[in-house]
Amino acid sequence: AEDAAGNAQQDYTPEAEFDLDTAAPAGYSVSVDQEAINADNETAMSFTFSGAEVGADYAYSVDDESGTGPVSGSGTVSSSDETVGPIDVSSLSDETLTLTVYLTDPAGNQGSDATDTVTKDTAAPSVTTVEVDTDPVYEGDLKQQVTVTYDEQMTTDGSADPVISFSAGTWSSD
Repeated sequence: AEDAAGNAQQDYTPEAEFDLDTAAPAGYSVSVDQEAINADNETAMSFTFSGAEVGADYAYSVDDESGTGPVSGSGTVSSSDETVGPIDVSSLSDETLTLTVYLTDPAGNQGSDATDTVTKDTAAPSVTTVEVDTDPVYEGDLKQQVTVTYDEQMTTDGSADPVISFSAGTWSSD
């Protein structure tokens, strides 16, 4: 073959072989490391990969349900079970947070989104009502039933029940 000016085509022999990578990263997942986000850890949320492709770039976002966010970041995976953090989610609302992460390999192939959720609750519970039984029971000790209602579901760690103390017409709760 030759061009319009009569120049003959030179023979070409490739000097290197190339692999074509068309497979996106797959088989990875993420999990938020905290059981819940509270006032003590809202500036230090973290997540851990499982099965991540070493050398791939990651991009993450953490969103709340109200649309306040997102909080986002990126980096490069250095181990398949890498932990990423701390992530400051203090700007997000108290509700379910959704972590979304995807990987992009060095060839530019983007993997599917991996997700996890965690509940954020940084507000301390508050008392909404206190009811005192006006008919005390005397069985060797004077017993008075007091019902305290909070603005959210309360649980204890099992080590002790809440204690309400009365003295000189006032009471306190521990």
